Amino acid sequence: MKKLTYKDIYQKPFRPMLGTHVFSSNNVMSFTFDIEMGINQPEFCEYFINRLNGGKADEKRRHYKYRFNGVSLFVEANGKMQRVGCVRGWGYLTGTGALGLSSGEAKEIQDQFIGHILNVLNN
Repeated sequence: MKKLTYKDIYQKPFRPMLGTHVFSSNNVMSFTFDIEMGINQPEFCEYFINRLNGGKADEKRRHYKYRFNGVSLFVEANGKMQRVGCVRGWGYLTGTGALGLSSGEAKEIQDQFIGHILNVLNN
């Protein structure tokens, strides 16, 4: 059996749902935004999804720095570091009736997706 990568799980195009969730084209919950973000949430969510789908960075956010701590995404803007959300999909990766992957395999896939998000947002 082929070893799965994040591209098998988190497939473009991504789409918003309920204003705080991001789903992949294959219906995997991929990211959840914090409700109480210190930045303009609807605007940032739209920007985030656009970037994941291959859209260009805008000048307004080009100076932001993005980091992960575990599965939580933080953005540094205007000298402040703020948590904006987290990577999802653990239940799909490890669940019975879903993929049933080991914790190690699931972590590797989520880590790949985190690396992809950072690459997209920081470049």
